[in-house]
Amino acid sequence: MGSPTVTPLTEARHSGGFIVSEANGHISREQIVLTGSANIPAGSVLGKVAVGTSAGSAGLKAFGLVTLAKNPVDGDTIAINGTTITMKSSGATGAQVNIGSTPTLTAAAILAYITAHNISNVTCTASGNTGILVTASAVGTAANSYALATSNTDAFTLSGATLLGGTAANTGDATVTAYTVGSSIKPGTYKAICVTATTANVFDPDGDLLGVATFATPFTDAQINLTITAGSTPCVAGDTFYITPATGAGKYKPVTASATDGSQVASAILYGTTDVTSADKNAVIMARHCEVNLSELIWDSSMTPGLIETAKTQLASKSIICR
Repeated sequence: MGSPTVTPLTEARHSGGFIVSEANGHISREQIVLTGSANIPAGSVLGKVAVGTSAGSAGLKAFGLVTLAKNPVDGDTIAINGTTITMKSSGATGAQVNIGSTPTLTAAAILAYITAHNISNVTCTASGNTGILVTASAVGTAANSYALATSNTDAFTLSGATLLGGTAANTGDATVTAYTVGSSIKPGTYKAICVTATTANVFDPDGDLLGVATFATPFTDAQINLTITAGSTPCVAGDTFYITPATGAGKYKPVTASATDGSQVASAILYGTTDVTSADKNAVIMARHCEVNLSELIWDSSMTPGLIETAKTQLASKSIICR
């Protein structure tokens, strides 16, 4: 009689199963946004996306959003800055667009028409599956009067009757250069508002004052770092620069050897398995003041023994001790 077949028992990874000890209360843990387009297991060593910003600007372009809540019907219209587009069931000609079988396809058809037939003083791009983002071609407040309208508000949802958010260009021609985001970056737009011709108060997206930036001198903060470089025309009090962190800044993802966005530096450990294959999600990390079992940590395959030793030192700087 043969020996019975025994199926090995594989224990699933438990949330926090790698923790040896942590500080009292919740000081060791923190909620973050996790990215990485994968199902990331508990105990994965993470880095924070902390470099790279979109261009800083002096003055903002007005914008608006047209969204298809449902498919329009034959004869419905939308108007963008004086240009009217009529929806047709079929046989579209001239300033007409054929209705697609779904709102997504209809939005794509409208955008294709706009791309082929320039609308005065605006540019249009896709926003999600059924949205069309309308942006003024130039900074300034004039575009705040550019109209958005529709004959069917059930089908077309508008952000407002006009574009909005346009701000005046600066008197001076100074520019924001050498900008990067820090470890405590917040989502939203940062502002540097001139107090004199060569100094500006820097505010975070919540409106909190971070400090004073002096032109030609690097401004350094845990949230954002920048330099304002004077041009040929002096700035005046009230001139404003807007700096928006690049997409992904401030999010966490697994540490990899090839990363150059800041996530190559180990800074946290994922508490519980989180699937971000299709979308970023909120997650809990061990951020500080804890001991962890080194053998229970998950490392990307690119992390060699030498890189792991370096990462252990980086974690130790956060008071995350690998045993």
